Amino acid sequence: MFGTWKVQAIVRLAGRLDLRALFTVPIANNGGQLAQVVTIAPYNLIVFSDPSQPQAGAPVTINVVLVNAQGDPVSGKALRASFTGPGAPFEVVATQDAAKLGPGRYQIVVPALDAGTWKITLAVGAEGTGVYTLDVGR
Repeated sequence: MFGTWKVQAIVRLAGRLDLRALFTVPIANNGGQLAQVVTIAPYNLIVFSDPSQPQAGAPVTINVVLVNAQGDPVSGKALRASFTGPGAPFEVVATQDAAKLGPGRYQIVVPALDAGTWKITLAVGAEGTGVYTLDVGR
């Protein structure tokens, strides 16, 4: 089945209350990468790419849902991403538009990445960093 679906997910982290988040994600029958939870205390970031299977040389958007310890969305934070991998390292500042994306949702738009595994270090202000891993196909 192909298309875009709105999915409500429950994320479970050991020793914490369940987090609920609403995602708009592409659905395809060929699998893909799943959302990853990146913890940057006191926040949890639910991170996923669009498309779910990015291809070399094509645009990709990294979506981040930022929630606090109670699972509530957090808006108004400075969020940036530092990319290291098979290509030259670079940094991108995330954009936030609560009216368009919803509260606590951020986007990192990248015109293209080289094929291979990328380590994306996400930073929430000066509060801390965490790493998201993204595999880009040929």
